[in-house]
Amino acid sequence: MRRILLTLGVLAAFGPAGFALDADHDLTLKVKSAIAADAALKNVSVMVSVVDGVAVLGGPVPTNATSEALAKAVKGVAGVTDVRINCWVASGEDPLNRAVQARLNPQPDLKAKTV
Repeated sequence: MRRILLTLGVLAAFGPAGFALDADHDLTLKVKSAIAADAALKNVSVMVSVVDGVAVLGGPVPTNATSEALAKAVKGVAGVTDVRINCWVASGEDPLNRAVQARLNPQPDLKAKTV
């Protein structure tokens, strides 16, 4: 009897939600595969998340056309009910990288001299 109650408690706690999580995880893998299968998108690195069939993509992309191509590729995945693109076009130079380089080389006009 105790074992049955424990099993029912576990099913009540994790039942339908656990199955939804598995379905969302499977959809996430399918979305990532669809992006990787597209030759124009395979080198694009974006975050992918699927919750209740809604795919959310985010991260830097090289162009607006890339965002549109991502949306088109993801909409073609069976089971995806909606697509939300939270991507932005990356600027030419990363400000953090520029700051680090300036700190490492505070006097760029001076060249190293060989003795």
